[in-house]
Amino acid sequence: TNSGYDILALHNLKSRGIIAGIGDKIGTGKESDVYVAITPRNTQVVLKFHRLGRTSFRDVKKKRDYFMVNALSKNKKHGTQYRTLPNSWLFLSRTSAIKEYAFMKSLYDVGYPTPKPLGQNRHIVAMSVVRGLPLYQLHSNRVSAEQAQSIFEQSAVLAGRLAQHGLVHCDLNEF
Repeated sequence: TNSGYDILALHNLKSRGIIAGIGDKIGTGKESDVYVAITPRNTQVVLKFHRLGRTSFRDVKKKRDYFMVNALSKNKKHGTQYRTLPNSWLFLSRTSAIKEYAFMKSLYDVGYPTPKPLGQNRHIVAMSVVRGLPLYQLHSNRVSAEQAQSIFEQSAVLAGRLAQHGLVHCDLNEF
């Protein structure tokens, strides 16, 4: 069950000294729940619980390249064959968390402005807190023209750096 999986992952993160306790839910998305947690040193961190399949099975199936993990078989007699293998939502959520942690760590290690990746277990990613608010919550009357220009320029530079490494943020993807 989801609750049992949550408990196993939280126990592992606690045993490794990444967290000491969990607090309130601070966000809910289509594919995740986000909670604030506390470390043994009394520092706030964020826990992202990946929850694939909660809203739309079809969207996950179309958008995630790892949905059909192990669906490819190769043999000399029949060549490459594709099979449809069922995958559990827990497995897919775990795979999603592993990929997010790996990408976040890689980007953080070369100086991209990401939260600091602290750990991952099963379907949970632990990361540092980033203070601020999403740009969509900024009201145009509270941002000067100079601030808006600066935000745009910083975003364009960051998108350009990512593109130079062959990465395109999903929010900037033409699809």
